Amino acid sequence: MMTVTALFATTGATNAGLYPASGLCEEMASIGQFPPLMGRRLGGRVGTGLVITAGLAIVLAVGFDLAAIASIGSVIALLVFGLISVGHLRVRHETGARAWILVLAVASTVIVLVSFIFTTLVEEPGIAIALVVILLLSVGLDFAWKRLRARLVAA
Repeated sequence: MMTVTALFATTGATNAGLYPASGLCEEMASIGQFPPLMGRRLGGRVGTGLVITAGLAIVLAVGFDLAAIASIGSVIALLVFGLISVGHLRVRHETGARAWILVLAVASTVIVLVSFIFTTLVEEPGIAIALVVILLLSVGLDFAWKRLRARLVAA
């Protein structure tokens, strides 16, 4: 029963993530954060970014078991939450937020993330390797795109 529930939850989360992916990719491509290919539409209808995102979701679903996908998603969610909290800490004067709450949020996120990473390293080293590969691939692709974009702008 738990597996079926997790399957529906993962399917719903993936489906909910696919819809904004197209518009997000178009926006990011329009400001130069993503390559122009990500902002195009196939057949004038479906966004290329959506197709690529769906393809990556399919690869993850086929290549990893449900526990691995959930673990990867948890780490990414913790990273995003932590980075948003750090960013909020930088603009807290504009938002009126209390610094101690934001520091507490960042600290608790880091503590949970570190404990999760060490637990994953011990119990599921394959997931830890996948997380490192995803991180390195993301940073590498971003670095390569930024370099290529700088060359194209200079030319």
